[in-house]
Amino acid sequence: MGCSYNMQFSTKVVALLLLFSILFLPSVNSQSYTTITSTSAVTTIISNTQLSSYVVGTSSATSTSTMKVYDGTFNLEGAGGGYCGWYQLINFTVNSGQEVKGSFKSTTPINFYVLNRGDLQKFATEKGCDPSSYRANAVGVTSVPIDFGFSSGGEYAFLLFNVGANTASVTLSAFSSGLVVRPSSIYATSTIVQVTTLTQNLSSEYTQQISTLPGGITILMTAALVVVAIIVAIYLMLSRRKASTQNMNAPEQSSTTSPPQANLPIKGKFCANCGAHLYLEDKICHSCGSQQD
Repeated sequence: MGCSYNMQFSTKVVALLLLFSILFLPSVNSQSYTTITSTSAVTTIISNTQLSSYVVGTSSATSTSTMKVYDGTFNLEGAGGGYCGWYQLINFTVNSGQEVKGSFKSTTPINFYVLNRGDLQKFATEKGCDPSSYRANAVGVTSVPIDFGFSSGGEYAFLLFNVGANTASVTLSAFSSGLVVRPSSIYATSTIVQVTTLTQNLSSEYTQQISTLPGGITILMTAALVVVAIIVAIYLMLSRRKASTQNMNAPEQSSTTSPPQANLPIKGKFCANCGAHLYLEDKICHSCGSQQD
């Protein structure tokens, strides 16, 4: 009865220890995740170039300018019908220092005049046929080379007057020319470079999967529990064998062995070795197996 109980108890203890070891044994293939945050400093250099100009002097460029005053042919009717003659005005404008060059030809003699603005105004109010004031003139000519210089600029006119009886066909070609001075400024350019340095802190996060292997301490604890379970199992097995051996070596009890102590003998005695109740006729103690006198 005791041996069966001890074996059941040892089996339960060993089973509990092994179960405990399995529960606490970590999984080799278990996975864990961790979030890693990294911070880096990024430096940006911005270069801004500005150009500025300023005047450091002046210069001038001289060129020759030519402009057409008149280039064509026209008719001047002759005097008659109460008129002293017919005329043609050719207006033009010149600048100071310019020259007018060219020529004219006529089929009959005519009068040729060069008038300024004042001369024109005066000619408009006069009653005579010929102007009283002029800058230059040629009377009764059929051709004249034109070559006049003007010291002052302004409005001028060629006056061609036919005082003859016949119609005159006149061909006039005249061009103004002169030096044109164009002033200009001399500029200098400076370069200004502005450098700006910007530093930014950039943060980034990412999740990384990590394989978790059993730690050294956990493995040692698990191994220790297994060893303890094996030692307990061996100890219980040895105890069971020892008890079995003692039972085999003990002498057989008489068939007249008294009933269990629950039924105490009316008359009896006590074992000299363990003090158990015995019948008077018992020769061996049913409790410890010692010989009785």
